[in-house]
Amino acid sequence: MSYRSLVGVLVFGSTLAFITAAAIHLWLPYTHGANYMYSYTYRGNPLWAFQDNVAAIEGLGAAHRTTGGLFFGIGIFVTTGLVILRMLYWWWPLHPLGYALSASWTLIVFWFPVLIAWGIKTPLLRYSGIRQYQRFRPFFLGMVFGEFSMAVVWSLISWAANVPAPFFPWP
Repeated sequence: MSYRSLVGVLVFGSTLAFITAAAIHLWLPYTHGANYMYSYTYRGNPLWAFQDNVAAIEGLGAAHRTTGGLFFGIGIFVTTGLVILRMLYWWWPLHPLGYALSASWTLIVFWFPVLIAWGIKTPLLRYSGIRQYQRFRPFFLGMVFGEFSMAVVWSLISWAANVPAPFFPWP
């Protein structure tokens, strides 16, 4: 199979998956009631943007405008410094993208698995080389896919038994 035909299949599959997911995402809350479904999607997340910015919406956020610019400038300075250090020194361990993502919800939840992966990858590359690292890569991908597969299995079991699904730290 050529790469060109594979790209076509991937584009078709992604488009079909997007359309199907959008239709189900509209059908489920209207059929079963959004208030009785996953609270993060329908009650929590839509309100957070407003709850976090109540002061600015009501006109009380004038004091925060100066500190926002200051912190924005500090962020630009730190990110630029990390980019320069990354370009000058090949061994520099801190990536500017890691700094940008450090406050994201994903890394707040998954910081420990990322630390373990980094702790395994670094000595594996240093002492075994790139070939051994490439041999171990399917194992680690299997660990990630296994986690997601078990989440799907438990979600299907809870759906079939009509009981609440266990909480998984990713929506």
